[in-house]
Amino acid sequence: VLNSRGLDLSYPDILKSEIISAIPSDQQESYATKWEEIESILGRELFEDLFLDLRIIFARERLRKGMIEEFHEYVYPRSPQISTPQDFIDNTLVRYANALNNIVKTNYHYGPMAKEINGMFKWLNQLDHGRWIPPALYYFTKNWNQPHLVLSFLIDLERLAINFMICKVPPSRRIDRYCELLNAIYDEKDLGTPNSPLQLTSKERQEVLRTLNGNMYLMHYVCRYVLLRLDAKLSEGIASYDYQTISIEHVLPQNPSLNSEWVKSFPTKEMREKYVHRLGNLVLLSRGKNIVAENYDFNLKKERYFSASGGISPFVLTTQVLGYREWTPTVIEQRQKELIAILKQIWRL
Repeated sequence: VLNSRGLDLSYPDILKSEIISAIPSDQQESYATKWEEIESILGRELFEDLFLDLRIIFARERLRKGMIEEFHEYVYPRSPQISTPQDFIDNTLVRYANALNNIVKTNYHYGPMAKEINGMFKWLNQLDHGRWIPPALYYFTKNWNQPHLVLSFLIDLERLAINFMICKVPPSRRIDRYCELLNAIYDEKDLGTPNSPLQLTSKERQEVLRTLNGNMYLMHYVCRYVLLRLDAKLSEGIASYDYQTISIEHVLPQNPSLNSEWVKSFPTKEMREKYVHRLGNLVLLSRGKNIVAENYDFNLKKERYFSASGGISPFVLTTQVLGYREWTPTVIEQRQKELIAILKQIWRL
């Protein structure tokens, strides 16, 4: 292989040379063009990810040997589902590439539920570094023309993926669970039954709720996602999150001045530590954190930092705070219960 691009050879580069060379010479140029068109649509990095996804979809187990070796063992040429190199490109590579393009670029457009399905793709694309993609890709490819099934599956898959992140499930256990799910899809099992790998167990639901009731801010990325999910639900699906910066703000500051009103409402360090990082004390801002404003007393903070006159984007989660006259432990406890109740509804906890 003459590597004229000056880039390291990727899995697709190596496999392309093998697969295209096995095609009759009078068809090689046509199939090489088709291959390159797919790579151009997805981009080099995503195209390489597709081959990793195909390996796990066909193997339905964790990688145990080299990627190229296992691709040959499970996908091409040994898979009974693929008969020729042309068949692999036409009916596997192109089909899965188009599905992956729909998922990652949220551009599915079949049927009346396309908006809801693309919305779930958008949420999922923020989660778990793409480990959820193989089961989503496999299920979507099998059922792309049945949007009601796809939407139901994606709702449950997002619930499973966010459970992994909130509860800090180790990567190996996540991969094994997704492989179980791939096997269940392959065997055409009912994915809605309580013992399905797609569904959360009672113990998993309890652990999610326990963690959500704790110091969520300390899991910053997950906390931001949870707050955005809450805000989307509160806005009844009309919220848009295309802001360049979305930051999390504490209403009760992390380090209030000792002579501030905050210390009167939260007189001990232990009390402040109990409430400061919980969901009930957190809001979203569509701009970077204002270090000076963080320590304002509550009424001044509302006026200059949370109100429309303060120039923030109107997150429902944030504007709700304007309705409170004071910010006390009782208020945070009540708000915590309300937000947890919404999350129970969203993720059926």
